[in-house]
Amino acid sequence: MKHLAQKICIWLISAILFIATLECAVRIEDWLKWNADFLSNYSSDNLRCSDQYGVHSRFNSSFEKWQINKFGFRGPDIEMAKPDGVQRVICMGASETFGLYEQVDMEYAAQLRSMLYTKKPGRFQVINAASLGTSIPKATQHYGLWLSKFNPDLVLYYPSPAFYLDESPPEPAKLTSGSKAQNNRSQFRIKRKLEIVIKKQLPETVQLYMKLFIIAREVRKHNDGWVWNSPPSDRLELFRSDLISFVESVRKSGAKPVLMTHAHRFRDNALDSDWYQLIGWRKFYPRASEKCLIEMENAANRIIREIGQIYHLPVIDLDKTVPKGAEYFADFSHFTDAGARVVADEMADVIMRYLLTSEF
Repeated sequence: MKHLAQKICIWLISAILFIATLECAVRIEDWLKWNADFLSNYSSDNLRCSDQYGVHSRFNSSFEKWQINKFGFRGPDIEMAKPDGVQRVICMGASETFGLYEQVDMEYAAQLRSMLYTKKPGRFQVINAASLGTSIPKATQHYGLWLSKFNPDLVLYYPSPAFYLDESPPEPAKLTSGSKAQNNRSQFRIKRKLEIVIKKQLPETVQLYMKLFIIAREVRKHNDGWVWNSPPSDRLELFRSDLISFVESVRKSGAKPVLMTHAHRFRDNALDSDWYQLIGWRKFYPRASEKCLIEMENAANRIIREIGQIYHLPVIDLDKTVPKGAEYFADFSHFTDAGARVVADEMADVIMRYLLTSEF
């Protein structure tokens, strides 16, 4: 018995040392590749915080390829005062605007910056003020408390309708007096690395069944009828009223809002041809059926177009102009470099049209 206990103890110590070695190796890699502090928490949670300005990208933060400047924007440093003769363009939205899968400086705001500089050098300043997971109420709040101080001429907004299919509807952030990280928990960095490796190595079919299991487990926690098979009318009306509040907030500041419909990768036969990605999307919103997710996109985009007509605003109809499929979308709704370029092209055309017709 004593011999067995010694063996178990040796195995446990060996396992702990093995994990500790892997964790140290990952931290050294992060230090060498990204100049990350060896001892501090280092994750994408570092990029987002909440404070007296609401929820936004953390000032002077970084994680891997993502760099946030002194004002909480992804991109080069700027000054708060707008330079003379420059049209300031702010891009707002959630992760689709912030940029996830694109290479560095290939997210659509960065590509737009390059395009406008090529067309009219020194005439425009493009700011990527997006933040991960930011809903319309949080965007409206942050604009009023912080972004409006930068006196933009145009505010291009790319809303994410799927947030309205979460268990709780979107709402403004609770303001705090100091900067508070979205997640302060100490994390093993090896965990994220292993998840990436497993995702690359596991067959797509296995990953699909894992996602279906997670969704089914969540559904079983609730009564029959919990799952939405079509977009709930109250959530659509909330989407409408929230977006109108955003538009009015921007207009009140003296800037001109430009709305964009929400694009996704799915064709009409998504339930057959791209079901794997659709299930991946539903994993984040288990209360919405796959059919509901697509119908929510269509209904929300109709609302966006209607609000554009009511308020006489330009609407960039990305739902119609960005081609479907894997070439333009890295997952269900986040762009590839090519997809981001299509978005930037559409945005540049609208901005130049307003410039040439003096409609700023």
